[in-house]
Amino acid sequence: MHYRIILNIDTKIIKQSLFIVLLTFLLLLAQDTYSQVVVRKVFLTRKNVFDSTNNDWFFAAGLANTLHTVTKKYVIDDEILFESDEELYPDDTEETERNLRRTGLFAKVDIRVDTIDDRTADIYITTQDIWSTHVSPIFSTGGGITSLGGFFREINLGGTGSSITTQAQYRTENNIGWDGYVLANYRRMFRSELSLSLGISGHRYRTTQFLSIGKPFRTLSSFTSYGIGLSNSYGSDFVYGIDNVSRVPYHSRRGEGWFSVGLQRKDRIFFSTYFSLEDIQRLNPSLRQPYDNSGRILFGFSSLQQRFSKTNKLNGYETEDVSLGGWGTAIIGRTFAIGSQGEGTYYIGGQIQQSTNVGKGYLFGQLTGSSGFAKGNPRYTYQEFNGVAHYRFSENMLIASRIRQQTVWNWGAFRQLVLDNDAGLRGYVANGFEGANRIIGNTEFRFYPEWDLWIFRLSGVLFHDIGTVWNQSIALPNTKFYNTVGAGLRIHNLKASGGEAVFRIDFAYNTFEKKFGGIIISSGQLFSIFGNHGFKLPEIFGLNIDGE
Repeated sequence: MHYRIILNIDTKIIKQSLFIVLLTFLLLLAQDTYSQVVVRKVFLTRKNVFDSTNNDWFFAAGLANTLHTVTKKYVIDDEILFESDEELYPDDTEETERNLRRTGLFAKVDIRVDTIDDRTADIYITTQDIWSTHVSPIFSTGGGITSLGGFFREINLGGTGSSITTQAQYRTENNIGWDGYVLANYRRMFRSELSLSLGISGHRYRTTQFLSIGKPFRTLSSFTSYGIGLSNSYGSDFVYGIDNVSRVPYHSRRGEGWFSVGLQRKDRIFFSTYFSLEDIQRLNPSLRQPYDNSGRILFGFSSLQQRFSKTNKLNGYETEDVSLGGWGTAIIGRTFAIGSQGEGTYYIGGQIQQSTNVGKGYLFGQLTGSSGFAKGNPRYTYQEFNGVAHYRFSENMLIASRIRQQTVWNWGAFRQLVLDNDAGLRGYVANGFEGANRIIGNTEFRFYPEWDLWIFRLSGVLFHDIGTVWNQSIALPNTKFYNTVGAGLRIHNLKASGGEAVFRIDFAYNTFEKKFGGIIISSGQLFSIFGNHGFKLPEIFGLNIDGE
């Protein structure tokens, strides 16, 4: 009897304990389910280019602000990933801030979450516009060629985030003479996900027209991307010999389309289809390029992993979002002949990227490989490596390097890569070296002293460039490498973004010819010292050549 009573008491205690544990679990589950913060209100403050509370205010700032249209509220609203009375997910504010910066419309973007209680928060968004209208003369020189002209660009037309660009310049390269283009981009047509881009460019030897309409993956949770594109190009290709330049007429018409699906919010997976049709006529058959007069259909299977680090004083003084993680894609497909001059092959390609921070340093690497196959034999085999690294000695001093390598095999078609200032070897004559394969390395020591000159700041650069080009019949050890050393000055416009925010002046010494290689004047840094991981459509790698 005694033992039976003890057993009954223990059973009761156990039942009560289990009930308490179950109740606690349900309460915790309910807390996890319903403790998500809800947005009460979103407060948006839009600031003009010049703000009277900042030290860049000057006597004509008010007039300058009246000449600029502040970005429309709906343009910002379209990038915001949360609304009033909706749940706020942890990454929504950070991604919204990145998306707003990526538009290139703002000098500053700040998002602050003000927690009212355990369940409610107000969000304050502050944006300050950049000066979106750029009118400037063009003067660039280097490698024995000069360009002189004018440039106009409005990247925030009427505050809508759409852009229009026109440029006219006189170029001494290849005796081109007057060269111009007009580009327009209608961002988010009628506030939809679609974007429209169109343009025309031309000079006395070549004219190119293009149009594309598409929906990109705008956010980390976008499910689909699709679009179409058309292009028409005619005129002459430039072919570089040892001591001469020849022009060969051509006419190319091309249509393309794509559709992609993206799964998962993080560690994304993509399935893509790309197709194109091309009709191209070349006067000289020996200049036929891979897959001329061919259609292609490609399938891509890709994955993307990324996190972001906000920083500055890498490529300039503006805030940049460095993507860390990786990208990988596998591509299979088929090309088919259009007419008697086309060719049909099977195709396989792949690309991997990886980046990481190592202490005060950063590493990025990208490896690409592909090949076509016809009757079991490889055709147009291509391999490429891109690497970027930098190391910070302090907040204002760093060293950075970039290497690019491109090699082909079984390439029974015309291919031309040029080694000169535009390619990354400063101080050498334009279009002076050409080949089917190329290696270029650049190293820069960058110094950001933070000297304020109204809306401008300066930075300095010491650099070394090395490079070579060679043909398939030559072994790499038998090629000659060319070097340049020098110093440069950068002028940074704090009211602009991207490449237009940097005016570059480099003084190069040609170590091969042992002489001063000239002054190179251009816009933008020579190279970005970090890579970006992002979605890419399936493609046939290695088809780009240097025409001018």
